[in-house]
Amino acid sequence: MNIQERDAKGKVFVKRLYVPRMIGLGLGFVCVASVFIQNGMPAPVWLGLAANGFIWPHIAYFTAKKSRNPYRAEIRNLLIDSFLGGIWIPLMSFNLLPSATVIGMLSTDNISVGGVRLFIKGMLAQLAGLLLGIFLYGLNIRTESTTLNVLACIPMLGVYPIIVAMVTHRLGINLRQQKKKMEKVDIALKEANEKLTEACEELRESEKKYRELSIIDNLTQLYNSRYLFHQLKVEIDRANRYDQPLALVFLDLDNFKQFNDKYGHIMGDNALSRLGQVVKECLRKPDSAYRYGGEEFIVLLPMTRVPDGIIVADRIRTEFKKERFTPVPDKSAHLTMSIGISQYQPQEDMVNFVRRVDELMYQAKNAGKDRICSEP
Repeated sequence: MNIQERDAKGKVFVKRLYVPRMIGLGLGFVCVASVFIQNGMPAPVWLGLAANGFIWPHIAYFTAKKSRNPYRAEIRNLLIDSFLGGIWIPLMSFNLLPSATVIGMLSTDNISVGGVRLFIKGMLAQLAGLLLGIFLYGLNIRTESTTLNVLACIPMLGVYPIIVAMVTHRLGINLRQQKKKMEKVDIALKEANEKLTEACEELRESEKKYRELSIIDNLTQLYNSRYLFHQLKVEIDRANRYDQPLALVFLDLDNFKQFNDKYGHIMGDNALSRLGQVVKECLRKPDSAYRYGGEEFIVLLPMTRVPDGIIVADRIRTEFKKERFTPVPDKSAHLTMSIGISQYQPQEDMVNFVRRVDELMYQAKNAGKDRICSEP
């Protein structure tokens, strides 16, 4: 709750207690005055009683309303009510019925507003007022209540509980209304949270798809060359850090330009797409394949030495050689590939590593194609 909302609710609280305080202290004046008449109290005491009964409610209202924290100021006013009420008890010589009526009225106010905690504070404030009254007036105990005292207390005993009940009832209605509003707000917040969650999920999915689109070659569904150098750096760093082997396979389709020119780009794209599928089927989970450019492809084999890498490369070469393409009815064609493979040398430059394997691939082509060439 921000300061503006707190002040607004505090002012409503102050306003709600204004009328009950005027009525309660006015009726309390009648109760106490019935005893003062009998005891012949001096004029200064009457002035104090009148100020408490008819001036103090307005002072309490305006000071609380102008306070920085109206709610806290009104709680303080309730404790002042209790303190002033405690003063009148010894001045009434502890007359039983008026004293009990005043104590009951003040306790009802405190417990209806602040529960047991404020009730206890209010009792302590009454006790402090009572001690001050004894100090000022002395200890003079006459507990008997006359008919005048009874008649003077009847309005307070009959009317004030009804007023407190009405205020409490109104507070209950307001609380129920606030609860309904909070339930609606809670439902709205839950719906908004669900929509926000869905939007976040959609955003994550969109980011994932966009990332995949940015690193995946659309034709072969292998990674593209842009992602190759990112991942190659990761694998080289891992190989250097943990002293692990790393093999790189460079493969190039043989006579692909002639195949493309003879049968058309659609058949050429079909061959490249099928090659991407074959490569994926031949790799292990930690391996990764990339379309380097045109009909050139690179395969990274982490934690793999050249002899084991040759097995993987030969599997790719053999499986793809089995593929038959039918560019025209009743006629089939197949493609072969030349492959170079080498192992990463510790602290070697990444570009030099790729260049070495590229040269091995060209050695395979120059040696007759459809074969694998590796360093001795």
